[in-house]
Amino acid sequence: MLDLSHKTLFLLDHSFQMREPCGIPIELDNASRPGQGSSSRSQYFANHIPPVTRSLWTSVVENVLEYSRILWDVYGDTRLFRVLLSNPQSTETLNEWDRAQQNTVYVGHNHATLHILLNYYSFNAMTLPFL
Repeated sequence: MLDLSHKTLFLLDHSFQMREPCGIPIELDNASRPGQGSSSRSQYFANHIPPVTRSLWTSVVENVLEYSRILWDVYGDTRLFRVLLSNPQSTETLNEWDRAQQNTVYVGHNHATLHILLNYYSFNAMTLPFL
């Protein structure tokens, strides 16, 4: 068992305030092919579609997953990482301290699955009795 200095815990706020835009734009210029310059389609996007920005939640999740990837790349299995999602109704766990759950695929998959469920049930004013 590792001591506390080898463990990192992130508690993420999963409340409605995290849906606010953070001001980081999402690039929509994927219409042109590499080496061919801008297409008329990408010019249209640039001129007619208002900028789309990421939410606070998207930025937080990207940064936590990137932190975990760097942590595991640099330290291997000598450091443990755990992510909890908290909202006014509950706190959910994305992974445990178990070494089998210490990888970005596991954490990313659980995040995507749990995030979809939490959004579905929060929009329908229901609780998650099975989590």
